[in-house]
Parts: sequence; C-alpha cells; structure tokens
Amino acid sequence: MPQPASGVELVKKGAIFKYHKGTKEASSPRTAWTKLNFSDTKWSRGKQPFYSNESVEGGTELSDMKSGYSTVYLRVKFRVADPSVLSTATLEVQADDGYVAWLNGVEVASLNKPTTTLRYSSRSTKSNKEPLSWHKSTIHSFGGVAEKGWNVLSVMLLNFSKSNWDAFIDVRLSAKERETVPPEIVSISPKPGELTELDAIAVTFSEPVSGVDAGDLVVNDYPATQVKENGNTFTFQFDHPAAGRTDVWWTPGHGIGDLASPPNAFDPAGDSGIHQSTWSYELLDLTPPVLASRLPDDGTVRQFSQAEIWFDEPVQGVDAADLMANGVSALAVEGFGAGPYIFQFDDLALGQAELTWADDHGITDFNKTPNAFDGQAWSVRVDPAHTPGDVVISEFSAAAN
Repeated sequence: MPQPASGVELVKKGAIFKYHKGTKEASSPRTAWTKLNFSDTKWSRGKQPFYSNESVEGGTELSDMKSGYSTVYLRVKFRVADPSVLSTATLEVQADDGYVAWLNGVEVASLNKPTTTLRYSSRSTKSNKEPLSWHKSTIHSFGGVAEKGWNVLSVMLLNFSKSNWDAFIDVRLSAKERETVPPEIVSISPKPGELTELDAIAVTFSEPVSGVDAGDLVVNDYPATQVKENGNTFTFQFDHPAAGRTDVWWTPGHGIGDLASPPNAFDPAGDSGIHQSTWSYELLDLTPPVLASRLPDDGTVRQFSQAEIWFDEPVQGVDAADLMANGVSALAVEGFGAGPYIFQFDDLALGQAELTWADDHGITDFNKTPNAFDGQAWSVRVDPAHTPGDVVISEFSAAAN
C-alpha cells in the first residue's frame, strides 16, 4: 500500500471514478475526454480498483473485458482549495499491464505506453508481471498545473492484448504542501572574531541545500577556491589572507536554495539565522618583524658613516636613537614602511663599530596588537686600506641602488 505524501490526499483508496469501456473512442477529438470541461454524464460509475479475472475484494469488475476490449477510460474529479500552497504531487498506480495519466488534459505519467497514437484499440507495449508494484511518478510544480476548485485526473488502462486473461488498475494521488521557509545559517566555524590562522570556513545550513559553489563565498574580494560538502555543512577553502581585518560575504549571484519544489532561495540578508550577509575576522600576526637585510653587514669596510636597514614587513616607531654604533645613537634616520631606513652616524675612520639596538626602541609592526622588533647586534671593522672583493662590491652597489 503506498504512503500518501505529507499534505493532501486527492485521490484515495476506493475512490469513485467515471469510466468508459474501450469498445470505441471515448471522445472526438480523441483527447477531449482528458479535459476538465468534458461531459462524462453518460459514462458508468465505479469504485476502484478496476479489474478483470483477478481475486479482488471490492472495486469494480470488468467481466466482459477479456476478448471484448483492451482499454478502459477512467476519470475522477477532485477539488483544490488553493493550488498556490501545494508544491509537488505524487501519482501512484498499480497497473496490469500499462496506463497513461493526464491531469487537466496534461499528460503526467505513463507505464508501457505505445509509441503510436493512443486509440481505443491500443495495447501496452509489454505485460506487467505479478505481483504488481506501485508505479510512482512525481508531478513537479503541481501548484502551477492544478486549478483552484475542480480538477480532473484521467487515466487510460492498457492491457497487453484484447485476449489477455487479466487486467487491473488502482490509483492514488497526493500532494505536498509547499514549504516557504528559506534555508538559513545555523553555525559558522570559526566564529567571527580574532584569529591567528584562517584558510577555511565551515558554514552549516538549517536544512539540506543545493547549488553551492566555491565562488559563492568571497573573502576580502577573492572567491573561495574549493568547497567540500558534508551533510548540511559546506567547508570553503581559500588562500590565507593577510593580517588585519578580513571581511566575508556571499556573492549576490549565488544559486543556493533548499530542496523544496519550487526551491526557496537562501537570502544572506534575511532576518533569520545567526548571521547576516557579511561577517568579519581580525587576523592577528604573532610574528615579530625581523631584519631582511643590512648594509654594511658583518665584515670589513673602508669607512663607516651610515647603516641601511630593511625589515621583512612594514614597521612603525623608528627613531634615530634606536640604532647605536659603539653605544652612541645615530644622528638621524630617514625611511618608511619596510625600508630602507638610512641611519646617519659620525664618521669612524678606523677600528671596530659595534652596532646594537636600544633596549627601549619603539619599533613594531602594524598588527592590532603590535609585535616588537627583536633586533640583533652585529659588528663592522673599519680599515681604510681594505680592498673589498668584486662580489662584495657588486652586491653593495646593487643594494645601494
């Protein structure tokens, strides 16, 4: 026994049909009988199931069908108060041997239907084996096919041959009430806030959804590169953003919707769910700035009056007093960002220059919680008679340029 779809039973067990035995055409033109406005007042009335030479309790026996006719025309009317609240319908038919079904004149299902024009003498393309199973068909967008008020389901029973011993048909029609609640986000991991790492975001929806693509989620103007599905949870992967504020939002052209018929579209700007259309993270940088290069480096030079410094990231708070040569602070400094910073010193004509960073320097990066520069000391020997090698001179010139 089929189980009705949640919602409304439209054609139930034991429903009363109007029927016409296929000894001649049911109407002219041939398809007129499938329409709602067709007059079936001269047709017979009978309770389903309809059968011939079958052991059945109740229903309507067609005792003259064998050798008499191979088709039976069936019509049943039902009312729909408001088609707009219905989504899909399910038609379930037990047929020996085949059938064709119409809803308000529109064909919606068939089994073992011949390829030729349907006539009163038509036959099914093959015999249906017993025990008979329920042939199920889904009528999508049922609310758009059904009429407000009266509707008609028309079914043509097809036997395999006019001389076939048995025949049978039983019909059920039910409809689901349309679901109008759109999917919403119930969780996001990681939650918005401060983070040190961010290369994936897992979004969980309130119900199963479809149409999710990696590019539907945008991170700092860049769409995600991959998405993995696990039930209602979708994990979006992307390149690690730079430190600082990271904004996340849904692309306006996404195709995300639930599995209702028709689907309810996911609305990021809706009033429901735990988040709106955008959210953000503060990506923290816990790595302090370090030197990327320095000139002069450890070694021997012919003269010394300045030091050129490059950091591995933009820094702030650089003052002349931050760098010392033999305990004496630089006279001046110029530079910005990651460098170069040029520290000026009194000329040192001969001897050793020990370059150290002041303990109380204020050099930090631009992180929300700034990381202090951890400078390392180095030394330079000054010898006016020193002759640098070609490689050293070449590298110094390139860096200076």
